[in-house]
Amino acid sequence: MLIPPCRSCGASNLELILSLGHTPLANALLEADQLGRPEATYPLDLAFCPGCALVQITVTVPPEQLFANYLYFSSFSDSMLRHAQELTARLIDARALDANSLAAEIASNDGYLLQYYHQRGIPVLGIEPAANIARVAW
Repeated sequence: MLIPPCRSCGASNLELILSLGHTPLANALLEADQLGRPEATYPLDLAFCPGCALVQITVTVPPEQLFANYLYFSSFSDSMLRHAQELTARLIDARALDANSLAAEIASNDGYLLQYYHQRGIPVLGIEPAANIARVAW
C-alpha cells in the first residue's frame, strides 16, 4: 500500500501502524431498502510519521461525501456538554478571556462548545463544513 506524505512535515517515510480495512462512514446508517445494495467504504488505516510524530489517516474521504448528511450532533451527549462547559470555564479563566477576545472553532458541529463562551460574553466564530449541522447550530 502506498502511504501519502505526512500532512504536517511532508516526510515520505510514514509507517503503517493500524489497518481496519475498508470501513463505511461512521453514522452513515443504511435505510432498510438499501441493505441489499453495495455500501461505500473507505480504507481506515493509521500511519505514524517518525519525523514529527503525527499519527494520521492515510486516505481522506472527499468532503462532499463525508459532510453531505452528517448525522452526529455533539450536543446529544450530556457528558460532552458537561466536559465542554468545564473546559471553557478553565480556558476563560486561564487565558483571561473577555468581550475583547474571540473564541474560534473549526468543525464546530452544532455549537455545543462555543455556546459556553458566548454565555460568558465572549464573541465566537464557528466554522462547520456539514451544512445540515451548521443550520441548527445555536
